[in-house]
Amino acid sequence: TATADAAGNVIDTGANAVVTGANVQGGSVNAAGTADLTATVGNVDGIVVLAGGAVTALAEQSVTGASFTSTGSLVSVTATQGSVTATDVNAFDTATVWANIDIVDGSVTALGDATLTAYTGEINGTTVQTDAAATLWAAQDLTGTSVDATNAYLTAGWDLTGNAVDAVEAAVLTATQDVTGNEVDALTIVVA
Repeated sequence: TATADAAGNVIDTGANAVVTGANVQGGSVNAAGTADLTATVGNVDGIVVLAGGAVTALAEQSVTGASFTSTGSLVSVTATQGSVTATDVNAFDTATVWANIDIVDGSVTALGDATLTAYTGEINGTTVQTDAAATLWAAQDLTGTSVDATNAYLTAGWDLTGNAVDAVEAAVLTATQDVTGNEVDALTIVVA
């Protein structure tokens, strides 16, 4: 725990890892157990995390240019006030990415459900691959994503455009305004 920034640390432990600072920036975490990262004031930025247990990353502002992998459990990434940008998530179980503003670029891979929420903004250019359900929800536009899942649910408060969706069973695309220019391959397709 740092009262200022936790930056540039290389942590390798056979147990659990907890990293807390005003900002959590750079470096890496390799933990046999869980890995918990918290930026109490600012950002989680440019860090690589690999853990056998659950991985959680919580930033008061944004999460950018990071990589979070759990080889045996879930991954949860939260940007309380900002966005999640150019961040890769790899989960053995479920993967959850929540941003107050936008989710832009990066990738989410999970054996369990993958859930992405852009609470006040958009989801743009993110790749999602899961063996279960993929749920993407954006208050504004949902554009340029690539989704591969058993079931895919894409919902946009504004437009849903230019997405590539491959679902084994169902693909459900819902937008308040336009649903245009999407490429969808699924057993059942619903556009609303």
